[in-house]
Amino acid sequence: MSSREERRFHPHFSKRLKGRGFRSSYSQENYADSRWCLVELTKILECKKNRQQTILPVFYHVDPSDVRNQRNSFGEAFAKLKDRFMDDKKKVEGWEAALKDVADLSGYRLSDGYF
Repeated sequence: MSSREERRFHPHFSKRLKGRGFRSSYSQENYADSRWCLVELTKILECKKNRQQTILPVFYHVDPSDVRNQRNSFGEAFAKLKDRFMDDKKKVEGWEAALKDVADLSGYRLSDGYF
């Protein structure tokens, strides 16, 4: 998704998040190299904090500890994103914190079609 598409879609997504009481968050190996996915994740976590919404993380073919610690293929993808956003350290630090926060939540690990 291009930056222009993100700006167009993001306000619609934010409106949908505000009125809901339950969220799911999906993480997979390449999730961390998507700016849009990380922006979405930070918004979901803001709703959890500010609106007491429930989040159910689903870790698809990725270990939650790899998400928490940004290592293995997940970490490699995040390192590429960090390189692209090296001028916005605050944003990158926010994404790192969001990844750690979501990995600390109780959720499901899905591998090969099974929980």
